Amino acid sequence: MIGDLATPCDRPPAGWGCTRGLGHDGPCAAHQLRPLWAPLLAATPLPRAEPSADVPAALMHQAGGHGRLLWHNSFNWSSNNFDGTRDEIALEFFGPEAAAAGEQMIDNLRQAIFNLSGRIVTDVKIGYHSRLPSRTIVLLELIIVKD
Repeated sequence: MIGDLATPCDRPPAGWGCTRGLGHDGPCAAHQLRPLWAPLLAATPLPRAEPSADVPAALMHQAGGHGRLLWHNSFNWSSNNFDGTRDEIALEFFGPEAAAAGEQMIDNLRQAIFNLSGRIVTDVKIGYHSRLPSRTIVLLELIIVKD
């Protein structure tokens, strides 16, 4: 127990760590755990960009016109060599035919060519994928650079 002088520390509470090590005598020197990158997120929020409607349209075209846009967030992105956006797109494919088309689109993402005027999709990552017999939901993260 934290602060109990008679009980040795055997395990800090969930979400907490002990700097003194397990089994020490005396009060626990617990501190709240957080990811190492948490200060970076708080210090440098990503600047939002206006989502472009042609990005989810190009994805749904890859799925034979099936799919429904759940959300689309776009953030400005740049490296030393390129400028563009990092887009998060959530799509739902509902019904057996649409779900099959969505799965086919996901399977073909590595070879997909997106028709985006003045921009190139350089990377696609599947952030989340839920597959049921008649429903597929996928969250995609795309890096899109200016051509």
